[in-house]
Amino acid sequence: MISPIDLTSDDRDLNRDRIKRSLRTKVRLLAIERAGLLESAHEIPPLNRAVRLAAKALRTPIAQINVLTDKLLVPIAAYTQGENDAEQWETRRHVGHSFCKYVVWSKELLQIDDAREHPLVKNSHATRELDIGAYLSAPIHAPAHGSGDRPIVGTVCVVDHVAREWTADDLTSLTDIAAGVSELIAARMRIRAQVSAVEQQAERLLESLGEAVLASDRNGVTTYANPAAEELLGYSAEDLVGHDLHALVHHSRLDGTRYPERDCPNYRALQEGRTHSETSDTYWRSDGQPICVDSTLTPIIERGEVVGTVLSFRDVGELRAGESREHDARVLAEAANRAKSEMLAAISHELRIPLIQIAEHTSRLEVGLVDAATAEQREDLRGILSSQQHLLGLVENVLQFSSLETREKI
Repeated sequence: MISPIDLTSDDRDLNRDRIKRSLRTKVRLLAIERAGLLESAHEIPPLNRAVRLAAKALRTPIAQINVLTDKLLVPIAAYTQGENDAEQWETRRHVGHSFCKYVVWSKELLQIDDAREHPLVKNSHATRELDIGAYLSAPIHAPAHGSGDRPIVGTVCVVDHVAREWTADDLTSLTDIAAGVSELIAARMRIRAQVSAVEQQAERLLESLGEAVLASDRNGVTTYANPAAEELLGYSAEDLVGHDLHALVHHSRLDGTRYPERDCPNYRALQEGRTHSETSDTYWRSDGQPICVDSTLTPIIERGEVVGTVLSFRDVGELRAGESREHDARVLAEAANRAKSEMLAAISHELRIPLIQIAEHTSRLEVGLVDAATAEQREDLRGILSSQQHLLGLVENVLQFSSLETREKI
């Protein structure tokens, strides 16, 4: 507990400079940042319970947990009995008007039984404006960084509108409450560090993926874009984050007609809380050019509520173009095969009839010239019939092959 400090004459400027330096140390400002106390401390229920406990234990109308930057005193939890007190004590104030800065400077409990007579604060604007009679404040410590001392990030204080003599039990109670708040802040910092490490690891994994990834909040506003998404869409992460995802890259179909947001897979994923996948969808680059993508929308669910989505997608334009070229080539090949089969069948039919006729005519000649023909002539007739049968067999084989090929394709 610090004793009253005389800020008169030669010591006044020196002490003020020391106080300012104590508030500006990098280690304590970094601890405040790491603990996230100025971001969402009001969402930590134990802090509100701590100030209610402090007010009840010390029988005061006002109790606060304050965080001090180098410029501001920020109440992150406050208990007041009266409405007027609530408005005054829950407001941020310039740190120069606070009593808590002396706790940060001294690193000890500050006891003021009568603020109107205490040499440290009797002339303070806060004493008059906030009607402070008695004041008691204990330091809140953050964990030490490395081998250094534990920095003081704020205070737990109680205030009475009338002067009073704080008892030893009062001092012990407030010290114990401050120690509990310090432990809570230390646990919060450990959890935030672990979450930050996991987030960094996840971000590194997302950045290394070849697939593009975008995240959006419950309103469809982009909150994250990995490098693959930047490259594919032609936007920087700064251009994407903070903007409506559908309006930016999914506003129109390939034919230029408007794509209603209610039909968008991202909207359905947000509304229905289930994964949606699309094939050959159209996204629009920053240069106004469309790209063909396959995409998957996965909802982010916290405590049973959909709070956003993760969109993964990839450019399949070349793949679809290749599939289209392959399909066209296959269609052309099948058409050529059909034409070939039809041509072979037609030619075979045209050849078959004359060959049959040749056989008939040759047979009649052989019968009619049986006595008149020489041996050499009869041998020529047999040669004609043999060649005719060979050619007819070839034609029959071609017809059979053409018929089989047609049936297989059917």
